[in-house]
Amino acid sequence: LPGFWLGDGVTRQWDLGLSPAVALVLAVDGGSGPVELALDGSALERLTLDAGSGPATVSLPPRAVEAAIDGGSGPLSVRVPTGGRLAGDVDLGSGPTSFDLDAGSRLSLRLETGSGPVTIALGDDVAAEIDLIEAGSGPFTLELPRDAAVRVVVEEGGSGRVSLPRELGQISDGGDDDPDTGEWETLSLIHISEPT
Repeated sequence: LPGFWLGDGVTRQWDLGLSPAVALVLAVDGGSGPVELALDGSALERLTLDAGSGPATVSLPPRAVEAAIDGGSGPLSVRVPTGGRLAGDVDLGSGPTSFDLDAGSRLSLRLETGSGPVTIALGDDVAAEIDLIEAGSGPFTLELPRDAAVRVVVEEGGSGRVSLPRELGQISDGGDDDPDTGEWETLSLIHISEPT
């Protein structure tokens, strides 16, 4: 809250209620404490999250959401429910990160990973486009069911292992003869439009 500062050194918990009738643009700067964003019933349109050293948990609503997420050293967990569509830019740090997508959701991310492990788990009938701009030193794992429609582009590999399921076939090596970079997709790929 602008202009509101608690400087007495006492740990406090803020519970903020949000109206589902009002469109929401939310910016959160996490610190060393835990951050829980239960936004399931909100009218969230855009989220900017700067995670800190504490754990951060985000539950998104079943609608189109644009996001800009900077990961910190704490664990980060993001859930996209059935009917949800998440698009945006993610720049991760040293904390472990997981994206869990429920059945029938959509994902379109530009992603830079850090030293922490990253797992993206897709549910049934999920469509996803993931542009791994730069892989870091942490492992990257993608889990998907057989009916998912997925495209993955790895622009720059890192020292961490990039684990892609065998259901993905490489259609391009990016023209650099590096087996760790290129483009992969499933046969059931469909076009994913950006949220408006």
